Amino acid sequence: MLFPNVKLVVRLATLLLLVGIDAGVFLYSHSLYAQVSNTIKAGQKVSRELTGLSSILDEHQARATLAELRGLENRIASLQRSTRTFRPLAHVSIAGTYLNETFQALDSSGHLVRGGRLALEAYVIVLGTGSSPSPPTSEKAGLAALKEKLESVEPGLREAQGEIREASRIRQQLSGRLPFVSQYLSQVDEALPLLNHYVELGLRAPAMLGDILSIEASFTKLEVLSRLSPAESLKEGRLGEALSNLQDLDLALSRLRGNPEEMLRLAMKLASVYNGGTPGDLDAYAMLDNALHLVRASQSVAEGAIPLVEAQRSPGPLCDTVKTARDAARKGERSFLQAREELEQFQPEVLASIGDTGFMPGLAKASKSASELARLLQATTLLGLAAERGIASVETLRCGPLYDALGVSIQDPVAGIWTLATAGEELGHVASAAKDLLGLLLDIKAPLQALGLGDAYQPLVDAADALATAVDGALGVQEAVSQEGFLSPAAGGKMASALEKARRGLSEASQVLPQLRRIVENPLAGPLPFLGALGGELDRLGQIIKRGEEGLDLFSNVMGFDGPRTILVLGQDESEIRATGGFIGGVAEVRLENGALSGLRSFKGHQVDGYPFKSGPLPPAPLYKYMWNAVWFFQDTNWSPHFPAAAETVAYSYWEAQGVWPDMILATDRWFLASFLDALGGAKLPEFTKTLPGNEALLYFGYYGPGYGPQYPEKYTYTCRPRHNSTAPEVCFLQDLLEFLLSGLRKGLGGEGGSQLSALVSKALDEKHVLVATKDESLAKVIRTQGWDGALVRGDGDFLAVIDSNLGINKVNQVVERRLRGRVSLSPSEGIYSDWDLEYKNSFPRGSAPCDQGVPWCYWNYLRVYIPREAKAISMPELLLPKESFMARAAHASFDTTSVTQGALAGLTEVAGLVLVPGEENGNVRVSYQLPWSLVQQVGEGHYIYRLHLHKQPGTAGDPFIITVEVPQGYSILRAGPGAAMPSQRVAIISGKLTTDLDFELEFRRQ
Repeated sequence: MLFPNVKLVVRLATLLLLVGIDAGVFLYSHSLYAQVSNTIKAGQKVSRELTGLSSILDEHQARATLAELRGLENRIASLQRSTRTFRPLAHVSIAGTYLNETFQALDSSGHLVRGGRLALEAYVIVLGTGSSPSPPTSEKAGLAALKEKLESVEPGLREAQGEIREASRIRQQLSGRLPFVSQYLSQVDEALPLLNHYVELGLRAPAMLGDILSIEASFTKLEVLSRLSPAESLKEGRLGEALSNLQDLDLALSRLRGNPEEMLRLAMKLASVYNGGTPGDLDAYAMLDNALHLVRASQSVAEGAIPLVEAQRSPGPLCDTVKTARDAARKGERSFLQAREELEQFQPEVLASIGDTGFMPGLAKASKSASELARLLQATTLLGLAAERGIASVETLRCGPLYDALGVSIQDPVAGIWTLATAGEELGHVASAAKDLLGLLLDIKAPLQALGLGDAYQPLVDAADALATAVDGALGVQEAVSQEGFLSPAAGGKMASALEKARRGLSEASQVLPQLRRIVENPLAGPLPFLGALGGELDRLGQIIKRGEEGLDLFSNVMGFDGPRTILVLGQDESEIRATGGFIGGVAEVRLENGALSGLRSFKGHQVDGYPFKSGPLPPAPLYKYMWNAVWFFQDTNWSPHFPAAAETVAYSYWEAQGVWPDMILATDRWFLASFLDALGGAKLPEFTKTLPGNEALLYFGYYGPGYGPQYPEKYTYTCRPRHNSTAPEVCFLQDLLEFLLSGLRKGLGGEGGSQLSALVSKALDEKHVLVATKDESLAKVIRTQGWDGALVRGDGDFLAVIDSNLGINKVNQVVERRLRGRVSLSPSEGIYSDWDLEYKNSFPRGSAPCDQGVPWCYWNYLRVYIPREAKAISMPELLLPKESFMARAAHASFDTTSVTQGALAGLTEVAGLVLVPGEENGNVRVSYQLPWSLVQQVGEGHYIYRLHLHKQPGTAGDPFIITVEVPQGYSILRAGPGAAMPSQRVAIISGKLTTDLDFELEFRRQ
């Protein structure tokens, strides 16, 4: 019975003890509640003092607040120590729930206060430098010092961050059922985000300041670049450096932009206060976004410009460079489009509002010129987007087939005119490109002015305008020729205005060319990189313009646009060779006015003089002695191998016989006439039912084919009709032939036929199948420059011209082959020794009769060899007067026909004599002489250049030749050309057919 009573007593005692403990705990909780509540209220007061960043960025206020935080921290620590004994009761007491929440509130408050104290201590350390009596020497130095201080307090901030996290963790466990705990929760919810911001700012600030300093450095480098000359700044390395800095800016700004908005605001205020600026309340994201737009636009512009700048420096032919530049412009288009998109989003007023925040001094400085920079970027972007279009125009103008053809006009303006006349669709493309280039330059005038280059580039616009005008005029000429042909009144009317336009355009382009050269050579040409493609072409363009003007003058003069013109066309027969191409078998007097045919007369060569013969100059001695001519007939007036002199004689003789002094003389040969007919599709004459090839058609004019003598067969006799102005078959044929030729020219010359005619005219002029002489001195200079006048022109070296003249009154030259073999030995001590073998092979079947002058198979050739005047020790075989000659039979005598005349013509020495080569026989004449060493150019010690000009006789088809040049012992050849072979270091051999004049050059040096 006792045992149960004991248990009851123990239970009652335990209950009384627990009740007593609860009563005690309850009484203690009320006391602790009051103390913690008062502490939290004190903390709430301090918290309110930290609600603004300005309160902790003011060093004095921050230190005062720090003192309060430390006092509060001590109170909390004291409370935590006093509560240490009672904390276990929170788990067993009826009032334990209240105690536990009180203890948690107290601990959380302690962590919060300690975190705030640690953070504030860090800021006080940082601010101690900012408010020092010796401020930083520069904003950059100040930011660097701020970054260094923030890095030094990072451990404290990390500790503060841990305290704040622990306070936040405990706060999540509190229910807030107690009034003071609820009050605490309100406080901590207000303080925690703010402290988090402060601590996060302190921890992130070094990296952010690093980005700011990177931005500063990049801006500084870009500023240095901006002070360079445009030429320097556009160098590949400079552009690459700028692009690298822009990429650094982009990365730094992007990293800053990646921070939370509040962090950016706090960082701006921190840097502003630290650097003595005014803490503004800017929209950091908007500011950075606009900075990024500007930087990325600059970056895209640089990326688009680099390929263009690189393209200008790419080695190789110009058109390859232009193509590379066009590819680069196409490649860079995306970059310029991206730049345009960035600039469309840029708001200059945002950056302009930054002011003196101190947050990013470099950006603040840049923001002052942000609008100007954006304007320049917009202009450059427009230019970049226009680059491909501009380069495409340049490519069409410079690199199309027409430009290459026009390049011939530098040496050959008539070929240039023919090219224009037959260019057809290609000229239309060029005209379109020229107009497009002009339109482009007008389109980009505004951005050029934005770049401050509007006035500087005005000559470029003027040049393009002039070019477009000239090409448009040329297109008008081409259309007139293509649609109406030459010589028709309709074509003449259209060509007159088109010629005037083309002349005006070329004249204006010529005047603006010097200004254009200054523009292209000026460093400011950089913003339009495709202009570099024109830089090296201006000299050539100037030559083309000059030749174009000369060509138009020539065309206008010849076609009678400058007044009526009379052109005398000599039909020379090379089968009876004469000095300027052949015996004058036919003559056409063509009168032109305003581009149209106004008159036409034709004659056989012997009909010009009429009968009785008028008195005139005595014939040259060889014609008198070897042709037995007492009168200088018109058909023999082309005796001089110097065609300008021969043309004077031709003109005088024609004036004396016909009363007309021609303005221009054209000498053609059978090859050209036959080829011209073939280019027109053959001869279609009224007397024929079929179209005749050129060579066959000319047989009706007495141009005999191989095997035919002076009297051609009956089938090649032409029939005269009442429409003809003569009863002579050859003249009737010539009249119909001229009408056919003129009708062919009156037709449109576009397409393949026009191209054939163009190529034919160029070839005929180059190979001297056509010679030109005029009494107009300015045009005569142009013709002389091109070498179309058949003049003997000696250069500054060696010279050789071999001139044959058939005095046999036959057409044997069509079967006579002439070959030239030469050997030249060079010696500084002995001079130049030249030895020339002239070989003749007459393939005409030999008849049974003697080789009288006039039989078809014997070649009676008056040979003239022209060599430098300085020639000495001249050697030539004795050439006796053949007994079958008119002179020998009349005088009953024979003598040596050779002669040497110094300074006979053009400062040359003439070596001459009569050579007879019967049918089926060969003939040979050797001419040798010595020249002084002074004719060899010395270019250095023991270093020389030998030059030889080989003159091609007009009317010849291409005589075979082989020339061997040997340099002295102890010397070696460096180069020889054109097309020379070098079997040894001392010997050069050049061979081929002499279709044009040949300029041979050999460079050699002492070993």
